[in-house]
Amino acid sequence: KSYLEALGFSEVFLDKRVPFLSGGEKQLIKLLRSLLLDPKGLLLDEPTSSMDDEMRKKVEDFLLKLQKELSLFILWVSHNSDHFSLYSQKTIPLR
Repeated sequence: KSYLEALGFSEVFLDKRVPFLSGGEKQLIKLLRSLLLDPKGLLLDEPTSSMDDEMRKKVEDFLLKLQKELSLFILWVSHNSDHFSLYSQKTIPLR
């Protein structure tokens, strides 16, 4: 299952031209491009700040799932205090 499908998008999304993408869609494309490099870790600086609440939740849950499945190190920078209280309980602790 592709990353796009896991987030509820079809491959038709990839045919959209950059000027017609929303800010949140551009953030999503940047994140997905990073994942295609098969990283051991990600440094994310406000990766969902331009997304609506529904997409933000999907992306955050998707990243938590990937973190567990791939033992992916994620350093997440956010000014949203809800992120810390909600996701700090679900993440894999550093060893």
